[in-house]
Amino acid sequence: MLMVGAYPRMFVNHSAKSHIAALDEVLEDTLDRSVGVHLLPFWRSDGDGGFAVNSWTDIETEFGTQEDIASIASKRTLQVDGIYNHVSWRHPIAKKFLSDPVANSHLVHAVPGSELPRGPLAPRGGSVYRKREIGGGTWYIWQTFGADAVDVNLHDAEVRQGIMQNLELLANMGVDAVRLDALPYYGKRGTVSPLHNPDGLEAAEFLVKKVRELGMQPVLQIDCDATLEIYSSLNPYNLEVIDFSYDTYLWFALVTGDPTELAIHLEKTQRYGGVGIQRPLRTHDGILLRSGNQPANFVSRVIDECSKEGLYVRITNDIPYELNNSLPFLLEGHFDKELYFRKLLMGIIAGVLTSETTYIYLGALVGDVPEIMANFGDDPRDLQRRPIDVNGLRMWREASQVRNHINLLGIISADAPADTATRKSYTTTVRGGLLTIENSAMGLRATLNFSSLPHPYVPSGQGILSAGLEAGIMWRYGYEVSRTRKNRDVVRHVST
Repeated sequence: MLMVGAYPRMFVNHSAKSHIAALDEVLEDTLDRSVGVHLLPFWRSDGDGGFAVNSWTDIETEFGTQEDIASIASKRTLQVDGIYNHVSWRHPIAKKFLSDPVANSHLVHAVPGSELPRGPLAPRGGSVYRKREIGGGTWYIWQTFGADAVDVNLHDAEVRQGIMQNLELLANMGVDAVRLDALPYYGKRGTVSPLHNPDGLEAAEFLVKKVRELGMQPVLQIDCDATLEIYSSLNPYNLEVIDFSYDTYLWFALVTGDPTELAIHLEKTQRYGGVGIQRPLRTHDGILLRSGNQPANFVSRVIDECSKEGLYVRITNDIPYELNNSLPFLLEGHFDKELYFRKLLMGIIAGVLTSETTYIYLGALVGDVPEIMANFGDDPRDLQRRPIDVNGLRMWREASQVRNHINLLGIISADAPADTATRKSYTTTVRGGLLTIENSAMGLRATLNFSSLPHPYVPSGQGILSAGLEAGIMWRYGYEVSRTRKNRDVVRHVST
């Protein structure tokens, strides 16, 4: 499946009854219904781009209503976030703790006392514990992601009751998939690192089981690397996990003109059987450098390329954390839109042929490319959270080759044989700057030119999607998708 990510307040200057209704209208006007949508946090929140929720039942009024969300879910696959690891200070659970911390400390992870407890480091730097004066006493409270949110105790019955209410609401709205946000940090055991702490496995299994019982797809926000072994007991629940390295290898191939490392990565991730894989072009976060699928020598080469390009690498706890720029900037979309879309489509094509779900942020897809400085040091997600003027979508709404290619890829991905895991059925070949991916289950072959130079190329004669081809030459960042065997015809109409 091809899926786009969108924040609830994606568009402004629209005439729809709400922001989510406006998003629904744009999706209907522009994208085939085979293309799913990941609607980012819409619950009432006090920060962190909606991830510091203060309610598990109330939608932010300006965003819209449950009916608006149900409308999207009735037309296309809808994925949302299950934000359960932490809540804001105005959430009923946090407020109850603050009202009587001694009696209600079971709801959160908090330690009374005057000295900072020994504890692990937070992923964004510093101790996971933060000091707070409550009711005349000093408490140190576990806050994985910052001051806006407090981590809750996922083993507590009262907390679980609130989560169940949230999951039932999502199911009633017709949500198809729930991405379990911050799942690697569910465990909170003493001084042990919270990252993939075994203490969190029981809580993860409880949530995954409930998501599946309610008829929704559990998507675990964990990498498709060796850490999957920790969660192997969850495999029977028909999971999807995320390839956090895909965009890094994709960007490196485009910058160097050599897709060898990307091909190796695509082949390597076939071995993680039993679960589905989402490959995101991670355009609403920085490109991650902390993954088990990225050897230290590869990260060093990425950093070297960043230095050449004048790009900023974010360091936390003395470890390279992410390339702190959005993917549209890294694809240089604000310099050459035509080449930008070609690069973007190359990443989508490779994802469609090698994963269950290929994910891209909607703003990048419609060509909204924020201008940022090479040394941009703030949260890269903020760049993609800015709303888009709906009037600026006129060219995208009208007939465009890019849009038609996106819709065709969505249909191709949705029409892949349901009984065959696509990631298990492809091979890759590298010749110079050309990467060829052949997927036997889908009956498709893709050839992608990662080089900035044209390559001699013999068109297959069965091309169903191509760009940059002329007289046996594939021009820079060109691509072709062709059929390798007789396949059932695409029956859905691609809007023009």
